[in-house]
Amino acid sequence: MKNKNSSRIKAADEARQRPITPNHAFQVTDPANCPGANQASPGAGAQCGPILGLRPLGQPASPGLSAITIPPAAMTLSSDEPPSYIERVQKNFAQQSVMRLMGAELLSIHAGAVDVGLNWSEPLTQQHGFLHAGVLATVLDSTCGYAALSLMPPEADVLSIEFKINLLAPADAPRFRMEGRVVRAGRTITVTEGRAFGITHENGHPREKLVATMHCTLMTVLPRT
Repeated sequence: MKNKNSSRIKAADEARQRPITPNHAFQVTDPANCPGANQASPGAGAQCGPILGLRPLGQPASPGLSAITIPPAAMTLSSDEPPSYIERVQKNFAQQSVMRLMGAELLSIHAGAVDVGLNWSEPLTQQHGFLHAGVLATVLDSTCGYAALSLMPPEADVLSIEFKINLLAPADAPRFRMEGRVVRAGRTITVTEGRAFGITHENGHPREKLVATMHCTLMTVLPRT
C-alpha cells in the first residue's frame, strides 16, 4: 500500500503541473471562429469560443478534454466585463474553508454550469488508497451548489437540502474534475446533477473516467426583510 500510495503522490504532483482547463471562465472569441453556430441574429457583441471540458450531462465523456463550442447566444456579454455571477461564485467559493482544506479549485464558471478540480491527496483517501466517497460527495455537492448559485438573484445565497450520490468506480486517479449542471432552476428550489471524473494521462493524452454521479436539490436563501 505504501509503495502504491507513493506512486499516486508522484502522479498527483505531476498532475498539478498539467491543469485541466485554463481558469478563464468566460473567455470567448469572435463568432467567425464558431463552426456551425447560428450567426443570423446572435445579438450585439455576441461571442463564443472553446470551453475545455464543459459539456451537457447527457453527452458521453470524451476520451480527452476536447474543446466544446458554445453557441453565440449562450455566450453573449453586454460589455467587456464578466457577468456578475462569476465574481459571486468566485467570492463564495473562496469563503469555503473545506474547499481550501481539500485543495479544490474552480476550473470554469458559466450560467448554470460550474466545474471544480481536485488532486488526489493521501489525507483524502480511504483504506484502499482511493479518494474517499465522502470527499467526492462534499466536492460534488459544492460544485452543484455553485452551478445553482450562478442562476440565483445577486442578493441570494444557496443551501443544499438533499442529494444522492452513485459511486460507479473506484476514485483512483491523480486528478479529478467535478461538474455541476442545473436541470431546473425555480424561484425557491433548484435541481442539479453532478458528475465526477478521474483523469489520467496515456501517452501524453488526458483520459477521463466517470467515477460518480450526483442528484442534488438546493434552495434559494434570500435576506430577511
